[in-house]
Amino acid sequence: MGAELPVADAEEVSAEVIHLEGGRIGRVEAETVNIDQGGANSVKAGKVEMQRSAAVQVNAERIHMQQSATVALRGQELVLEQSGVALAMADQAHLQGSRAGVLAGGTVHSQDSKSIILLAGEVHGNVETILDTRGALIAGMAAGMSAGVLLLLGTLLRRRR
Repeated sequence: MGAELPVADAEEVSAEVIHLEGGRIGRVEAETVNIDQGGANSVKAGKVEMQRSAAVQVNAERIHMQQSATVALRGQELVLEQSGVALAMADQAHLQGSRAGVLAGGTVHSQDSKSIILLAGEVHGNVETILDTRGALIAGMAAGMSAGVLLLLGTLLRRRR
């Protein structure tokens, strides 16, 4: 493992510190990853910084995204600034002007952000959401009861024949 590695395009990279400016990385594993106007398939690191970039999957202790997008991420501390994520799980999440499809977190701090489903122990600030933790529980119970009734009706109809 090298101390610091600037990268343009690569399929797989492993180093202590990686800087990607433009270009793309298939899979990267490092202590620190900084992506500026680039893309990555899979990132695993202690700390990830993304500016105007995209990634499919990010797994890191600390993640800071500015004007970036990710499909799935997992981290202990997540900071999203004018960014978007489809699925995020974090112990601490800070969102500012960002959007999340599904966000699961212990504590969520939000300012002018939106999510479809928000599952959090504590929420601070304003987040516009379609389904919060309580709503998700109710929706799950309703779906389970509906499926149970349909299965029961199907069983009763089969017995009549």
